Amino acid sequence: MQKIVHDLKPLDTPQPSRSLKPSRDVIEKAVRNNKRLPFVRMTSIAASVVLLITAGTVVAQQFNAPPTVELTPGDVSPPKPIDPIKPPADPTPDPVESTKVAIEVDFDVSKDKLNIVNALKEYLEQSTDPAKVQKVVLQNVSNIVQPGDNRIVAYVDLNYEKPKEKLKGNSANGSNTVVTQFLRNSDDTLKVETFASRDLADQPDEIVNLWAQSLRDQNAVLQWATLDENVQGKLLKNYAAANWTLVNERGKVVKEWRIDSSQELDTNTREFQVLLYYDQAHKDSELAKVMVNRSGDGFWHVSQFASANRAPGETPSSNSGHEGETVFDPTRVKVGDKIGQMRLESLELVYFNDGQLSSVVASFSGRLKVSGRYQFFEEKAEFVGNQIFFYPDSESSKLFPLLLKDERGTTTQFRLRNQEEAKKHFGKPGSMGDATVEIENFTINYVPKEIWDEANLVNAISVGP
Repeated sequence: MQKIVHDLKPLDTPQPSRSLKPSRDVIEKAVRNNKRLPFVRMTSIAASVVLLITAGTVVAQQFNAPPTVELTPGDVSPPKPIDPIKPPADPTPDPVESTKVAIEVDFDVSKDKLNIVNALKEYLEQSTDPAKVQKVVLQNVSNIVQPGDNRIVAYVDLNYEKPKEKLKGNSANGSNTVVTQFLRNSDDTLKVETFASRDLADQPDEIVNLWAQSLRDQNAVLQWATLDENVQGKLLKNYAAANWTLVNERGKVVKEWRIDSSQELDTNTREFQVLLYYDQAHKDSELAKVMVNRSGDGFWHVSQFASANRAPGETPSSNSGHEGETVFDPTRVKVGDKIGQMRLESLELVYFNDGQLSSVVASFSGRLKVSGRYQFFEEKAEFVGNQIFFYPDSESSKLFPLLLKDERGTTTQFRLRNQEEAKKHFGKPGSMGDATVEIENFTINYVPKEIWDEANLVNAISVGP
């Protein structure tokens, strides 16, 4: 066919007659012009006849395709029979490695834990690197608490199974108990909000920012996750006893923060100064000190911090600055004893199973005139919404009875018990300022819950911004 096309290129294309039958003159002219070789003459004549019958359409298309191989008559061989065309078989795809880690549940899931398990499986599938972990086995979910809002906290026992070649040097190895906080969605399903992994930050400023974020969100699970393993072990019961919530001892919530400075103490230890802002205008602030260290796996953790936003039970107070007669041992006093200017009217003590003192509720009679700051919280403030709190200054704090080894600190703060009466004197929700007041019936509520010391307002002597 290539030879035929090549030979036909220089020929004029005659126009067919109405009957599509060429005239004799046209045929004879074509024969005369193709007497060079017998083979060529035969093929040329045959091709001319075909071309004329088909109106030149098909062959004209072939003219546009240049020959790629020059053939001679000796090269021509009979065509091979063509095998019938078979539809292609469905290709078998190459095996593709899964991009998700395998999740198994190794315990009977009760109805109340089903949402938790589903949320965990979804989170672990998305967050676990299958190149490092081959399988995660959920072994148990326990100690479920609901600290407030739409949040749920649970302890999750799980086991990481890894490829043998990945075991060395990987921190997530074997069984782990992880404290996890879930957020309830509008459709009543749950999603993991905080997964207290040990591998949170490989940069020191990153772990400090996470610590500050826990204060802003009042998220005790996140704060606990930022801590050094030794500190975690000491404070686990305290966080659990507080239902995994954080409340500033002055009743304030961190709005923003800024790392002010940092100092490298050694290769694996740094100290940060962090400015915590309690309002958007940055007028009410506190400078907190945060110490971080790097563990053997390369991740940074908070080993110590000092601020009004202490972890539950951290840095027990020495009660320094208080007058000796106002500091009392609750296990040694009795009802009727006079402590400072107040008289003990009732006393309730509760102990842990190991004999440690768990809670103290002590009520006093007597009046005190004190000065300090007040805060009227807005309705939306968690735990303290639409309530008025008072923070006596350092001199006034010395007048109040104080527990020996009170882990909440030496600065007294209390909620005004008769709120409706107090609201007549302290403006609108969201207001705060200086005040001098007279109070009575002071009560110490040293209880691992969202309960504060309380007193009745007798008189608001002066109230100002």
